[in-house]
Amino acid sequence: MRRFKSHLVVMLCLAGLVGCAKPVEQRKEAVAIKDVPTDLLKLAKRSYPNYNFQSAFADVEGGQKVYKLMGKTKTGKIMELAITEQGEILK
Repeated sequence: MRRFKSHLVVMLCLAGLVGCAKPVEQRKEAVAIKDVPTDLLKLAKRSYPNYNFQSAFADVEGGQKVYKLMGKTKTGKIMELAITEQGEILK
């Protein structure tokens, strides 16, 4: 009986760890703003001229690479803009 309990505890711990892990497709990777493709950064600045984009993350959504740019206005308003590698603005 004691052996069963210890196996049960180990299995529950492992199940908890597996449940906490994010699938590979949902992991964000920090990217220097200078490493964001130039055409995508220009598109973001044209589309939202009042925002100064300061940081970025690369992510994979639906099997395609997406850059998430963090922007801020002079008044302090913050926005996250998602752009696909093909130049489609998602939000």
